[in-house]
Amino acid sequence: MVHGKASPKRQNNFIINETAVKITGLNEPVGKKFGFREDQELGSVIGVIKDFHFQSLHLPIEPLVLAAVGSDEFKEPRYVSIKVTPGNISETRIFVEKKLKELSPHYLNPVSIFSDKVDAMYRSDRKLGTIFIFSTVFAVLLTCLGQYSLSSYTTKSRTKEMVIRKVMGSQPTEIMALLAFEMAQLIFVSLFFAVPIAYISMTKWLQNFAYHVNIGTGVYIYSLLISLSISAIAISYHVIRLSRVNPAEMTRYE
Repeated sequence: MVHGKASPKRQNNFIINETAVKITGLNEPVGKKFGFREDQELGSVIGVIKDFHFQSLHLPIEPLVLAAVGSDEFKEPRYVSIKVTPGNISETRIFVEKKLKELSPHYLNPVSIFSDKVDAMYRSDRKLGTIFIFSTVFAVLLTCLGQYSLSSYTTKSRTKEMVIRKVMGSQPTEIMALLAFEMAQLIFVSLFFAVPIAYISMTKWLQNFAYHVNIGTGVYIYSLLISLSISAIAISYHVIRLSRVNPAEMTRYE
């Protein structure tokens, strides 16, 4: 939103953003003298607008100065922006190109769509995001299968031990806690190697953006809890199955 004094004189009047105010060091800039070069007549600041991204999000917000057509710096328009209804972009583009050829038949007037430019800016980021999503889903599926297979192998290889513990009065929850503790040790070892690699990779990628979030410890805590939950579910499934079998039949397992 623009705030400032209205001025009947359009020439050499400027609207600047907040970053330009900080760089120029103008205190209460509205009404102050402003210009680009010393050899030209200074204009006046008639308004200040809030900072907004007018370039890629990979870049920080830079100073921005808006001047009316007809000022010393912008005697003629270089670009014409047209607001279009989203559903009529193709038809409007053809119409605009036709009109430009009528107004300037000997001059090349390229017509571009702003949404296409924005899409081109972040096309690689979206592809990378899609790769991350599929990789994450695939990794979770592999984790579930791996946890299930490892817990199945562990319970079957220690069937006699479980039978003895059960005969000696151990409850299924105690057996499950014992196996879960062993599985948790493996999970902690894997996280010991995975967390630094993930942190360094994500931090390096986020540095490509001028404004980005910081990766906190909560992400890794959630990862640990999810891995432990998957392990607990896999182990409890096998322990519950074995607890329902007669100990006499279980002792036959070699």
